[in-house]
Amino acid sequence: MVLVSPDFAPKPLSMTTSSSAAPGRGTPGDGGGPPRDFLATLAATAGEPAHPGGAAEAFAGTGAAQGADAREPHSAALLELVLESSPDPIWIKDLQGRFTMVNSAAAAVIGRSRRALVGLRDRDVLPAAFADKLEAEDLRVMRDGESLRLEEALFDAGRAEHRIYASVKVPLRAADGRIAGMLGIARDVTEHKAADQALAELNGTLEAQVRERTLALQQFAARERAILACAASAIVATDLQGRITSFNPAAETLFGLTAAQVLGCPVLHLHDARDLQAQLPQRLEELPAGTMPVLRPAAETDVPGIPVASSSEWLFVHAGGRRFPGLLSLSVLRDAQQQPVGLLGVVTDLSERKALEDELRRRTSQAEAASAAKNAFLANMSHELRTPLNAIIGLGHVLQQMALPPQAQAYVGHIGDAGAHLLQLTNDVLDLSRIEAGQLRFEAVVFELRPLLHEVLAVLQPQAEAKGLRLLAELAPELPRSLVSDPLRLRQVLLNLLSNAVKFTDAGDVTLRARVLVRDGRQVLLRLDVADTGIGIDPLALPHLFEPFTQADVSATRRHGGSGLGLSIVRRLVDLMGGTLLVSSQPGQGSTFSLKLPFDVG
Repeated sequence: MVLVSPDFAPKPLSMTTSSSAAPGRGTPGDGGGPPRDFLATLAATAGEPAHPGGAAEAFAGTGAAQGADAREPHSAALLELVLESSPDPIWIKDLQGRFTMVNSAAAAVIGRSRRALVGLRDRDVLPAAFADKLEAEDLRVMRDGESLRLEEALFDAGRAEHRIYASVKVPLRAADGRIAGMLGIARDVTEHKAADQALAELNGTLEAQVRERTLALQQFAARERAILACAASAIVATDLQGRITSFNPAAETLFGLTAAQVLGCPVLHLHDARDLQAQLPQRLEELPAGTMPVLRPAAETDVPGIPVASSSEWLFVHAGGRRFPGLLSLSVLRDAQQQPVGLLGVVTDLSERKALEDELRRRTSQAEAASAAKNAFLANMSHELRTPLNAIIGLGHVLQQMALPPQAQAYVGHIGDAGAHLLQLTNDVLDLSRIEAGQLRFEAVVFELRPLLHEVLAVLQPQAEAKGLRLLAELAPELPRSLVSDPLRLRQVLLNLLSNAVKFTDAGDVTLRARVLVRDGRQVLLRLDVADTGIGIDPLALPHLFEPFTQADVSATRRHGGSGLGLSIVRRLVDLMGGTLLVSSQPGQGSTFSLKLPFDVG
């Protein structure tokens, strides 16, 4: 029963009502009803006139009218005590809907005193529409003799706020069984409803989180299946007993078996038995860190340190019986608590790579044999050419000392120049073949730097003077007196660079500069520059300048001569000496070749 209409509040609140009719009697929340003796006692007072003194007076008056014995005043006092002790609102109405008894809790909710409410109807204290609703409910209870359960939001005048009450209305019967009125009991369930609502919201939140987590897991599982399905390598997972638990499509193709055929089978059945027996004892020690305790838990304390090896080669067996080499990468599968649950192996077929490696080895062997034959041929030919060339050059020199006609003298001079050029070319070819074959040896002797530099300039001085060029030397005073290296190779490098500078310079200067870049104790880093004011080099030709048989300018080569081997030999000699060779040039403005070479101080 609803005691007070929401309209009774200063600011009415919309009301929500749910009701159910059920036989029997009960109080809100306990599933039962007031004690039968209690209801019988209340029923005895239901049909009597209202007593403003409360339940005790009503009970006493009823007892006098019916000739009750002397114990009735005591029972009425006890009833009054029980009703007033209840924190729940309790009220009684007669057949005319008048309050015959209201406890203090009910009076507080209505906002009237207990005495003021006795004898009044709902319409006397509540809005008409709400009172009509309550009287209709009361009439239903007293007419049909059935209990009525209700739950409504109403304004509690005692607390000055809207509260939710669950109430029960039951018929009261006289001793002869006739309905003499009704009893109403209500209980404030506001906090209980709020807790239910909070619990429902929490359950809703948890359900949403569960749905989200389930969706995330489903998406993760879908991605995992997609990755496994699209992976190019065979992926095989096992449990701690080595039984296969996952076998992706690439593994099915590689081994010629379906996942249904291998799931639950030992993973070692995929290996070649003889290869496994031969390699397993040694390979166990090469497995990645953490896999040993999974494969052999008892050995965890026996192995002080497990070397990390990300992969190893094994021999596997195809379903058709074909053996093939595979690269196996092994790792440990762990659960959320980082406990091992199995192993994950990724197998890559090495058959094609092995075939390519075999072919590469075969072709490498062929290339090495061809290179050795070429080097042997070049070395033999160089020696074979040197013998007649030396004879030609020597005889030409003898003829130049003899009295010959001017024209014959000129011919002998040409013969000597051609022989010298051919001999230089032969020496370059021989040096290049030795460098490529790795047969060029370097000495480490003490030599004086300045005399070597002046000697190189002196060799080229006649050629420079013949072209009207100035051959200059700029030697820093801090240059060490003596160094330890191969003076023959250093002379060869400088002669090549200076010879090219003189050859490709028609006017101006050719300068040799030397200075110290870094000195640390007995070690020194020198920079040697060969600068000219010649024709320069096209920037497009610079990347290919040091390649064998390559000239920066073919037209200039035809005019000045050259085989294209000199700079290639210089570059390789500098590399073998642990140095670097750089070039900077502008067409028409000249070129500068810069050497950075390390030496030990002698």
